[in-house]
Amino acid sequence: MTRGFSDFKPQAAAKSPQEIDPIKIERITGLVATFVEILTSLYTVHNRLDNLRAITVKLVRNFNMRYLFWKIT
Repeated sequence: MTRGFSDFKPQAAAKSPQEIDPIKIERITGLVATFVEILTSLYTVHNRLDNLRAITVKLVRNFNMRYLFWKIT
């Protein structure tokens, strides 16, 4: 047996903004801000480590080339 349109009951309406506790909103906003701040700092540290790695690779390659040149001459 199939259900007709009249068999469905309306769902409870979502809470209006006035019914939501402002303290909960403030806590959620604080948690989101903290999470974004942590992600940003991790991304910054990751970029700095990448830059440090690139500089180290350049220095090592430069040193190796000088050593090879000194060895040849």
